[in-house]
Amino acid sequence: MKIDMFERLPTPFGLVRFGVAPDHPEVKNVINDFTAVAAAPNFRFFGNTEIGPEVPLERLRPGEATRARSGVAISANWTHHTNQLASLERRGSVGVTLAVGLVLFAASCVWKHAEVDFVSAVQSKSRSVKVARCAGDKALKDRVTSIGKTSKLTDAMRLVAAAKVRAAQNGVAKSRPFSDELLGMIKGLVKRLKGTGLEADLPMLRVPEKVKEVGILMMTANRGLCGAYNTFVIKKTGARIEDLNKQGITPKLLIVGKKGLAGMKTRFPKDIKYNYTEEWFAMPDTIKAKDSAEIAETLENYFLSGEVDKIEIAYGKFINLISNEPTIRTLLPLSPTGIEDPEDETFRLTTESGKLKVEREKQKSPKAKEIEADVIFDQPPGVILNSMLPLYLNSQILSLMFDAQASELSSRMSAMKAATDNAKELQKKLLVLYNKKRQAAITAEICEQSAAATALESADVKGKAGPALGVVDNEKSVAEDFMKELDSGDIPDAPVSVDTFGPLTRAELKVTADAGFTAFCHSNAEEPRQIYDAVILCSGASGERRLGIPGEDAFGVVGAPAFVKWYNSHPDYQDELQFNPPGEAAVVVGQGNVALDVARLLLRSPPDLHATDMDSKAVEAITGWQKAGLRTVHIVGRRGFIQAAFTNAELRELLTTDGLLPVVDPEELALCRNEASEAELKKSRMKQRSLDILQKMVANFSELESTSKRILRFHFLRSPLEVLSTQGALTGIRMSRNQLSGEPGKQQATPADASQNLEVSCGLLVRSVGFDILPMAGLPLSSNRVPHRNGCVESAGPGSAGLYVSGWLKRGPTGIIGSNIGDAKETAEKVWKDLSEQTTKEWSEEPLQAMLSSKGSPVVLFEEPWTSCRPRPAEAHGQPLNLRIGLASW
Repeated sequence: MKIDMFERLPTPFGLVRFGVAPDHPEVKNVINDFTAVAAAPNFRFFGNTEIGPEVPLERLRPGEATRARSGVAISANWTHHTNQLASLERRGSVGVTLAVGLVLFAASCVWKHAEVDFVSAVQSKSRSVKVARCAGDKALKDRVTSIGKTSKLTDAMRLVAAAKVRAAQNGVAKSRPFSDELLGMIKGLVKRLKGTGLEADLPMLRVPEKVKEVGILMMTANRGLCGAYNTFVIKKTGARIEDLNKQGITPKLLIVGKKGLAGMKTRFPKDIKYNYTEEWFAMPDTIKAKDSAEIAETLENYFLSGEVDKIEIAYGKFINLISNEPTIRTLLPLSPTGIEDPEDETFRLTTESGKLKVEREKQKSPKAKEIEADVIFDQPPGVILNSMLPLYLNSQILSLMFDAQASELSSRMSAMKAATDNAKELQKKLLVLYNKKRQAAITAEICEQSAAATALESADVKGKAGPALGVVDNEKSVAEDFMKELDSGDIPDAPVSVDTFGPLTRAELKVTADAGFTAFCHSNAEEPRQIYDAVILCSGASGERRLGIPGEDAFGVVGAPAFVKWYNSHPDYQDELQFNPPGEAAVVVGQGNVALDVARLLLRSPPDLHATDMDSKAVEAITGWQKAGLRTVHIVGRRGFIQAAFTNAELRELLTTDGLLPVVDPEELALCRNEASEAELKKSRMKQRSLDILQKMVANFSELESTSKRILRFHFLRSPLEVLSTQGALTGIRMSRNQLSGEPGKQQATPADASQNLEVSCGLLVRSVGFDILPMAGLPLSSNRVPHRNGCVESAGPGSAGLYVSGWLKRGPTGIIGSNIGDAKETAEKVWKDLSEQTTKEWSEEPLQAMLSSKGSPVVLFEEPWTSCRPRPAEAHGQPLNLRIGLASW
């Protein structure tokens, strides 16, 4: 029985390589361990590698491969890495969907054959699981839950602080009438007694000729978790003490708040001198007049007794909800001119649209009370004023305590908000990690099942041959040229040890190559059906959609599928695609992951590009463009971000790429959010996360003119109108401004005001607006996919094999790599079900060779073992070494 997999990629490594963004680290691992599939008896690559059934299973060392009941050895590492790729989103082009789908399908066939043909196997022993399943998942989930609870706690603390800020502000408002009335009366008396030597009779107003002793009241909080509020006040006090020390003054220190006690020991400069008076006052949660009266009385005693000539206060002056200013202010002596305060401000915490905000209100200083000349005082005016000044000092301290408390609480609000935001962000990252591990574990189970994960070693099946699977290639002299180049060291590859290739190197491979098989395989689905029992097509969607605008055929305009294959070293596109240096800017039209991949690779730094497995010619071309001035790439989409096809993983990666500044115009982002789009946004958590990412790019907009980084600029609601060119060469693109109309989920982009059209200069334009399935004789197409039933297009008939599809041919050019798993398994099950119900042919290679010969496709056999090949030494490389790079030709 023979099942052949038709594929046109030039190497077995190409199966998992082409179409994937080449800078992804997982790609290299998959390339290495995919070779384990080829190290199986009766698994043949027509056109690349052939392994005969004479290779014994014992040649594979324990722990490096698992043995299937069908006699197929599947590397556990390959299963793991295929797993990792399957959990990634499609990056690059059609090739990866086709490639990984092909690999998974082949493995599914092997596993299904084991179920059908060897259900009676005995004397088997189970193998240990190589891929950890849900390792650490419980601990990770517990951590996610714990961080979620922490974020709720810090958010609750923020709200409590906000409530206390309001209480402090209410306290200020309530004390204000008394303070204003008192201050007005004091000013009136001072005005009445002006020029009478007032200072001599009122000690609290007396200013000494020379200040010898200074007292400092440091006002801090009782608690922490309020950002740098306490630290700033303590450092401000320390700096003031240092200044006084330079004047020969050692101040006396009084403290309000527990944090001040600890802070003076740890936060003050080391060599400053001060005398702590042991006077300490708690900063109450609810400030009352008696609290300030106690402090005022102590300060008054120090001042009136002559122990200090001056008393200052260090506190945090409230500015707004996110800032305060550590301030030094003189409390005593009170001078008449000092009482004449300028206009003050009060702050009121309110809410607007569900968010906290501060309203400022100017407070004019109270005017002096008019005291008529004929007013008779019961006591001398000086005595009355002397009794009122302590009350004024008390009201001043009370007001400053409220101000300091508001600063403390606003700082706590900011700190708790930052803690809440950080906790939520960490929770999101951990949740993504948890879901990836969970998804990888689930995918591992599926892949292991479909790749003979339940394989058992049995004496009864050791010598029994399994099905022969083949992959046919179209490159001339593939094996011969590759072996010679690898052996002579003429390729810009990293040093590859024999062990790097794992089981492949120990199999002493015979390498064959046939040329031209793609010519009929991809144009006629009927001919293979005359030879095989089943024909499975996994050729993907190689065609591309065009923009359909004037000037699209200008030199410098290229389709994304062709461009991706060019930088991925596909040999068919090395001579076909030619580029001029694009100048300072390039444009990518499209809103999918492929568009983001192209844009990102055009702007990657040279060291990052050299670290990929891209062919050196592609790397040199892109780095050369950057040296010649390429600095900006524009990504253009006809609709808004909510309708875009790119994924959050791709968007997020742009923010972490070194030297790259992704930019979104805030006005364009606002235009994307019409009423219908908002309805779509509410229903999509993924797009809500996209909005969070794009908001960070909006913050970069202000740096657009000043940045030295490479710029990736998004344009939403723009449609290309015309490609601009001079003498047939691209010079720019003209775009229209669009607007969205229609119901949620069905919105269309329609042209808006022509005055908002935009022209962008560029020397390279990559269109990435979709893929098309190429027509093939004998293969029906409907709505850009092949109609099928469980993967079966047409059942087997007399002299004709059944025709099956998988991957993009089956479901259309949509989905990610992991989407192929279900496709492959469903089709494999259908194939084996049909084969079990029909009489199969006895396999012979003669019909295949005859058909290839009739097409002018000679078979080249390379008899030397793979292990005879050696890479060139590492010191021969003049650039960073890669595990393996793509070859543009073999």
